[in-house]
Amino acid sequence: MKGLRVYNKRIEKTNEPIKGYIYHPLKEGVSDLSVIIFPIIDKLSDYYWFIDKNALSVAIDASAQECDKDEWELIEEINSLIIKRFDSYFLAEKVFFQKYARYIIDDWADIFGLSNLDLDLNQLIGSQYLLPEEKNLYYSNNVTLYFSNVDMLYWEFYSKEDSLLHVVETGLQNRVDVSLEHCNLLNRLL
Repeated sequence: MKGLRVYNKRIEKTNEPIKGYIYHPLKEGVSDLSVIIFPIIDKLSDYYWFIDKNALSVAIDASAQECDKDEWELIEEINSLIIKRFDSYFLAEKVFFQKYARYIIDDWADIFGLSNLDLDLNQLIGSQYLLPEEKNLYYSNNVTLYFSNVDMLYWEFYSKEDSLLHVVETGLQNRVDVSLEHCNLLNRLL
């Protein structure tokens, strides 16, 4: 499966007391993912979304007692679009991604866009542990879109549809705050 790796150039390596990376959003309150999907946002309502629930900045399993009124209303809105829950994932309606992508954090997130619901979602969860060749074959046969964030460093966007990759690449190629690389699920870094 072909893809694009999108780096935020504003991530800085540091030698401060805690070595590692410091995250700087591209724009206040806007995630890197929101920037990546902007060129194709109108197309994203064609897919069901299978999302790692830890990828959300909103605790969708929280109770009303644990939240203020505004946060609880948001949780109820999000939950109204959830079709089915799994231990660490949820399946959401087609409009979910367009409405709530801004709540997806840029850290260790896996998000799958599915054209239909004919797939055994438990197998999809287990497919993450396959060898690269097997994973590539499984995703190519069962997943239409795949977004993955690696430790706040970069997003990878894979698509069966070359036209979507082209639109994202064209939409981002002149931005000075991101860099792009072509990638393939077969030779994925992680």
